[in-house]
Amino acid sequence: QYYTSKTIDSQMSILHMNGGVGETSYATNSLLTREVISEVKPILEESIIELYSTISPECLKIADLGCSSGPNP
Repeated sequence: QYYTSKTIDSQMSILHMNGGVGETSYATNSLLTREVISEVKPILEESIIELYSTISPECLKIADLGCSSGPNP
């Protein structure tokens, strides 16, 4: 499938997040997220290793959707 600049612009507007600092920022409100990630990380790492040793994919794509503050458009 080929992507045009219009398609990419459309996707960017959908995936766009608002930045922020202060009380509503992700950095200030991410303690629960950090705790969950620390619990899940070993399971995720083990799953990735198992995936590679089982089916040997040529490529593994991971999307980092980042963080935001406040309402997003």
